[in-house]
This record gives sequence, C-alpha cells and structure tokens, in this order.
Amino acid sequence: MKFEHERTESFTSTREVHAYVSTRSGDVIIDTHDDREILVALSARSGAHQHLLEQTVVTFDAESHVLRVRAQINDGFESRQNIKELFKKRTWNDGTDGAVYVHVTLPIGSSVEIATASGDSKIQGDVAHVKAATASGDVVVGSDVVTLDVRSASGDVRAQRVRDRMECQNASGDVQCTGAASTTVIRTASGDVDLVAIMAGDISVRAVSGDVRIGVAPGLALDVKGTSVTGEMASSIALDAEGDGASASETVAIEITTVSGDVHINRAP
Repeated sequence: MKFEHERTESFTSTREVHAYVSTRSGDVIIDTHDDREILVALSARSGAHQHLLEQTVVTFDAESHVLRVRAQINDGFESRQNIKELFKKRTWNDGTDGAVYVHVTLPIGSSVEIATASGDSKIQGDVAHVKAATASGDVVVGSDVVTLDVRSASGDVRAQRVRDRMECQNASGDVQCTGAASTTVIRTASGDVDLVAIMAGDISVRAVSGDVRIGVAPGLALDVKGTSVTGEMASSIALDAEGDGASASETVAIEITTVSGDVHINRAP
C-alpha cells in the first residue's frame, strides 16, 4: 500500500489505544510495534484524489487514548449498523481509483474497530480486540487476538487464533479460523465454514447452504449436536465426550444447524 500521494500523521500515547477506522472503498491495514508512537499513513493512487486525503479526519484524544480515522465520511457508512443498508443501496463509489488506503501502526496490545464498504481489512500485529463491519471487503486477521467480532455481507473472514470469543455474522462469504476461540459463534447463509478447535470450549454454527468443516485437535473430546435437512453429516471421531474418556474441561461442545450444507468433523493433524 505504497503510492505516490500520501499523507502521514503521528501521535504519542502513554499506553495501548483504541482505534476507530472507517473508509468506503480503500483497504485498511493495522500493524503494531513495540513503541508508544501512533502512525497513520493515508494513500491515494493519483493526484486527482489528493483532496480525499486532505478531507480525511484523523484525531487522537490523549486522555481517552482513542484514535479516529474517518475517510470519505458520508452516506452513513462510518456506522457499523449501517453497513448492510449501504450495501443494499450501493450508493458508494466502489472503484479503487478514488479510494483512500489506510495504514495504521499502533502500540502492542491496542484494539481496533473497522467499518468499510468495499475495502479489505488486514490486521497483522499484536492486537487485543478486533471489531470489523464490511459490505463486500475481506477481513484477514494474521495474528492471535483475544476477541474477534465481524459483520459482513459478502466478504470472506480469515483468522488465526482467537483466544476468548469469536463472533461472525456473514451472508455469503467464507469463514476460516485455524484456532477457534473458547466461545465461537458463526452465523452464515451460503458461505463455507472451516474451523480448527485447539482447546476446550463451545462452538455454535448456523448455516443455510454452506458446508461446515471442523477439525478437532488431538486430546480433545467431543459433544456434538447437529442437524441438517438435506446435507451430509459425517465424522471420523466419536461424537460424545464419554466415548473418548475425557473430562468436561477437555471437551469441545459443538452445535451445528444447516439446511443443505454438508458437515464434516475430523481429527486435526
């Protein structure tokens, strides 16, 4: 995300911060570093869109430790609650030429909330809590986080390990997580769901037509409740905790409801 036309801002914080980032069609990247400096880099593809960089609002409140970055703020897209309505209306210009690309570097342990219409969001630093709302952009979390909350219309969600709680509501995008949280809740219409349970906890998946695949790490037992109207349900391991002789603290409780999607539960490598 390095373009000829850029605007940069920097602030100094005495601790971790909470960042709010909203943009229409540009991508968002969140990084962290072992420093108290906050860095914000805004980019545009051409000089014709230099005014978009100048219009972007960047503020930092040193008392509340809150950073706000709002690019192309109109049509109500900066609100997570309005993302789905905006997607239905398609009132934004989703061409990449007029996009503002946002790259934010935060102190380690900070948290972030992102709202975007069509831009992708990538979190690749040591972030504690992540919330994201998007109409058609992908959300990629390339590091361990404490909590992850995503609302998406058609974008994919890809995450590594979520330690505490993961909640995802997705219409048609796929959901992948290689380290499901102790509490994982997935609601999707037509997207596929791929999860790996690496610790005891609860996993709840409701899908309409998407397939559900769950891998369970060795040493964990299962307690599964699943229903599918027309889809296939299969498992290569015992679906009850007693069958594996495990205690409740070593059990993954899985509840799956799907209409036409297939369900496959296997032992993860």
